[in-house]
Amino acid sequence: MYNPQLETFLRVADAGSFNKAAEESYITPTAVIKQINLLEESLGVKLFDRSHRGLCLTKAGRSMYQDSKSTPVRATKKSPIPCVSSTHRVLLKFIFLLVLSCFSILFLTLFFSRI
Repeated sequence: MYNPQLETFLRVADAGSFNKAAEESYITPTAVIKQINLLEESLGVKLFDRSHRGLCLTKAGRSMYQDSKSTPVRATKKSPIPCVSSTHRVLLKFIFLLVLSCFSILFLTLFFSRI
């Protein structure tokens, strides 16, 4: 089952920062911190040592990171377009925007040619 808090944990651990993980997730740093705090509360362990110098995984955090990386957690997240990888999703979005812009140009050309 997909767990957004676990996904956020992996992102923070990879990025080494709440702010960088927030940018990658397109959410606020406060939301990232809340998700991590909720995950730590639900597990009953501290996953990160926080200091003015940055974040470090605790022993429990390192163990959870290794376990999470070895299981297909990220693969279970539902894609907006079923059975399409993120690379193909980007390509589909680009093609959609290209077609949309072509139709817009065509429409504007026809509209202004009648004036």
